[in-house]
Amino acid sequence: MDDLRGRLRSDTRSSHDRLDRHVSTFDLGEPDGLRSFLAMQLMALTRLEPLAKNSICAPAIHDLRARAEFDLRGLDETTALSCPDLTFTPHPMSVDYVIAGSRVGTAILRKRWLASKNAEVRATSAYFSAPTYMDMWRAFCDRATRETSSGPQADRIVGDAIGLFDFYGHCAASACA
Repeated sequence: MDDLRGRLRSDTRSSHDRLDRHVSTFDLGEPDGLRSFLAMQLMALTRLEPLAKNSICAPAIHDLRARAEFDLRGLDETTALSCPDLTFTPHPMSVDYVIAGSRVGTAILRKRWLASKNAEVRATSAYFSAPTYMDMWRAFCDRATRETSSGPQADRIVGDAIGLFDFYGHCAASACA
């Protein structure tokens, strides 16, 4: 494992898998499951947005947060969300890894959403009709494959990425509460 991208994939696997298992419990074909998914996104992106100004994903974070908020309003979700605190300022590359990488997973979730027969769910389309932002993922991958996998900066990026996956997990749990 000579590059940062490989180390990120390896070292974050368990926290990433844990988050994926949690997100897979949201039934995106039903209003309650979609509501929980969107609430998780809104909570996480709201906390992350002011800390991600130097991330290549900053425009995507802003857009996705606004889309999640719009969709929640469409589902008549007007209650204030109790966002967990993000207790650290993540390195921009850890933000890019988690956010740009999540767009790959969102393509799979989008298929589940599209399969819904529920009219309310199908009308809630802003989040799942967002651009793929694959250019940001490719830019991250290009940079991360040129970065070394060892040293203090690499350690911080990996640790922050794990922290972001765990933070999203807390948001997912809060969205279900």
